[in-house]
This record gives sequence, C-alpha cells and structure tokens, in this order.
Amino acid sequence: MGLGDWIDNLRGKHRNLPYGLYLPGDWSFRLVQHLKKNKNARGNNLSVWRADLQRVNGWNEDFESWGLAGVELGFRLRLAGLEPRLVIMKACTFHVFHPRIDRARSRSARRAWDASKARHQPWCPNGLSKADAPPARA
Repeated sequence: MGLGDWIDNLRGKHRNLPYGLYLPGDWSFRLVQHLKKNKNARGNNLSVWRADLQRVNGWNEDFESWGLAGVELGFRLRLAGLEPRLVIMKACTFHVFHPRIDRARSRSARRAWDASKARHQPWCPNGLSKADAPPARA
C-alpha cells in the first residue's frame, strides 16, 4: 500500500483501502471506521446474532451470484431496527472462494438488491423460511 493508494482514498477513488489497513490497538480500529465512507455491511466482515438473523429471515436466496448479499442483509437489519457493527480489524474472517462468473449472471445480484430496496421490508420472503411474512407471534 503506497502513498498513491492513500491519495486515491482521500479523493474517494479507492473503496477498499480501509479493509486492507491493519494497525494494532483500539484507536486504529476507530480511525479506520472513521475513514470508511461506506458503512454498509460486507459479507466477509459481517457477524450477526442468530436471533437477529432469524428476525429478518436470514440471507436472501434470490442472490444467485456473488456481490451485494451482505449489503442487502445489512439494509434489512437496519430496517428491523438493528445497527450492524463492522468488525474490520477486530475479528478473524474466512472467505469462501467463488469463481468469477459472466456479466449476465452477475446482474442477478443487482436485480435482487433492487427488488429488496423496492420491497423496503426487513423480512425476506426467500430466506430461511419461504414465506411472504414473518410468523405471527403468540
């Protein structure tokens, strides 16, 4: 990571620089969180309590290709009144390899994300349960 990367980040041209920065200590964690322009959750840097994930019906299975699934989940969690906390530099993460796919299939992620924004509901009909609405509470 060179000086050019930092300059690009300040200009808003380098979206992922704060994800690759590691400095020890809590102050550095707060600094990186402050530098991040995009506060959305990302799949590789996302941790959720089981009850919260169940509250929004889990991951949206309409996503057939890589990309945007974590952002969409964070969006629905916020609609449910939950504020995701980013764990960049605070937790070990593992990323499952997935091969790149052609552009036509990658557009399915954008369509699923757009449909979720239009629906504007925390509950996902195609998640853990295949239901249009959450079960009624007794």
